Amino acid sequence: VVGTTQGVATIGFIAFSVTMTLGRLVGDRLTARFGPVALTRSGGLLAALGVATALVIKQPAVIALGFACLGAGVAVVVPMAYRAAGVRAAAPGIAAVSTVGYGAFLVGPPLIGFLADATSLTAALSIVVGLCLAIAALAPATG
Repeated sequence: VVGTTQGVATIGFIAFSVTMTLGRLVGDRLTARFGPVALTRSGGLLAALGVATALVIKQPAVIALGFACLGAGVAVVVPMAYRAAGVRAAAPGIAAVSTVGYGAFLVGPPLIGFLADATSLTAALSIVVGLCLAIAALAPATG
């Protein structure tokens, strides 16, 4: 989409991975400081803003920054979901979160690829923006 080399294109994934890792490392401290609902909501909004910005401003540095925001934003979402599920209904809750998570992991990439093929990569990745906004909207469930 941007017309760059494969080497430069990997920088977005590296930025995502680094910020995801850092977010997981400091997630418990951030949760203790800001609370699960505020952290999940702000993380979803940060992730949505990052991906949306990357899709609109198609420059390699902006895309890397956008995917860094995605990684930082969603880093605590899965641990928050497991925590909330464990508090509400331990075994069934964790089973439900696991099923949805693994299902999305298996279905998401092929679905985005299919949609990108049918439309464009930008349109397909717009779904990620919507899902990140859904994370922000559903944040109260982590409280």
